[in-house]
Amino acid sequence: MSVNLYDPKTLQGSVWNEKDVERKRAEGFLTEDEYKAIKAEEAAEAHEKWLTSPGTEEERFQMLRSARDAKLTEYDTKIAQLTRRAREGEDMESELDAWDAYATALCNLPEQKGAPWDGGGELTPWPTKPE
Repeated sequence: MSVNLYDPKTLQGSVWNEKDVERKRAEGFLTEDEYKAIKAEEAAEAHEKWLTSPGTEEERFQMLRSARDAKLTEYDTKIAQLTRRAREGEDMESELDAWDAYATALCNLPEQKGAPWDGGGELTPWPTKPE
């Protein structure tokens, strides 16, 4: 059996045989849960720093658009999957409509009151992604 462990210095993951795990843990390697906790803490710290940063409004709009564009990439992938299923004869109309509404809401986010945003909070929440 293999186990994912993460180097504490680089946070790069690698796969180890179960027999090597105890030795690698003694060397300080992290479990996947420990790694995820560190990454979540780093993300929270970066988010907090960004919220209090003195960046210009244009820089904040650019960050909003970049985050939005990443979500639109997921939309593109999902639409391709649903379209393929529709071409195979499945009824995907309601799912396609839901994802299109989601994409429209994402595109309109920079125009919402409160933009460039408060970090996706009360003033400019992210649209809800379809199930």
